[in-house]
Amino acid sequence: MKARRIICVFLIVSMIFAISACAGGDSGAGSQPPSTGGNSNTPASPSTGGNSNTPASPSGGGTTSPSTPSGGGGGNASTPPSTETPAAPSNSGGGETGSPPSTETPAPPSSSGGGGTGTPPATTSPSPPAGGGSSSGLSGDPHQLLEKLVDAVTEEIKAAGEFMYMSFITDVTPDLSQNAAGLSEADFGSLVIAAASSMAAIGSQAHQIVLFQAKNSNAAAEVKKIVAGRASGKDGYDSQKWICVWPEQSIVVESGDYVLLVASRVDIVESALGVFTEMAGKVGSVDKFYEHLG
Repeated sequence: MKARRIICVFLIVSMIFAISACAGGDSGAGSQPPSTGGNSNTPASPSTGGNSNTPASPSGGGTTSPSTPSGGGGGNASTPPSTETPAAPSNSGGGETGSPPSTETPAPPSSSGGGGTGTPPATTSPSPPAGGGSSSGLSGDPHQLLEKLVDAVTEEIKAAGEFMYMSFITDVTPDLSQNAAGLSEADFGSLVIAAASSMAAIGSQAHQIVLFQAKNSNAAAEVKKIVAGRASGKDGYDSQKWICVWPEQSIVVESGDYVLLVASRVDIVESALGVFTEMAGKVGSVDKFYEHLG
C-alpha cells in the first residue's frame, strides 16, 4: 500500500515537470529564434539611457550593417563626429587672423586748405607789369642781341637792293649815355642794366640803333618815355646831333625789359622794327618822336 503511494507521488511529480516543460516550450515559441549565421539587419531595442544609434551585435559569423546615425545622438566610437562650417568672420569687428581688414580710399585733400602732401597749393599768376608785358621772347646780353638784329636788317636791306650803312657796335656807358642814347647818367644808372649801340662808321651818315636792357618792364616804359622826350624836364634823344644831316625817322618801342631806339632812313627803321618784333614775339606801341622827310 505504501509502495503504491510512493509510485503515485512520483507519477504526479513527473506529470507536473512534464506539464511545466510543455508550458515553457509554448511560451518560447513567440521569442525571436537565434541567428543561424545570416545577416541580421534588425538592431537591438535600445535600453533606457543607451545610444539609439548603436547597432545590435551580430550573432554568428555574419556582418551586421549599422543603421544610419541620427543627428541628435551622442555617438559612439564608430560614429564620426559631426562637422560644422564656421561662419565667415565679420569685417566690422576687430578683425580675425586670415580676415583682411577693410580698406578705405582716403578722400583727396581739399585744394582750398593748407595743401596736403602731394597736392600742390593753388598759385595765382601775377598781373603783368605795365609797359610791354612780361611775355617778351628776348633774354640775355643786349650787345649780342643787337648784333643779331643788325645782321638780319643788313640782309633785308641788301636783298631789297638798297644801301646799308657800315656800322660798329659798342656798349653804352653811363657817362656817355646822354649823347649816345638820350638818358642822363643818373637815369641810366637807376633804370638800365646794360645797353649797346650800332652807329654808322662815317660821322656824316645819320644812322644809329640802340638796344637797352632795363631793370624791369616798368623801368623799360620809363626809358621809352625819356628817350622820346616826353618826360618832363628831360631832353631825350637828340636826332639832330649829326653835322648837316638828319635821320628820316626816329622811333622807340619796348618789349618786356628791352627798349629799341632806331634813328635812320625809313626803310631801315621799318626793317629794324620788324626784326625786333619777330625776335621778341610781342612789342608795345611804337612812338615815332622825330621825322624829317625831304
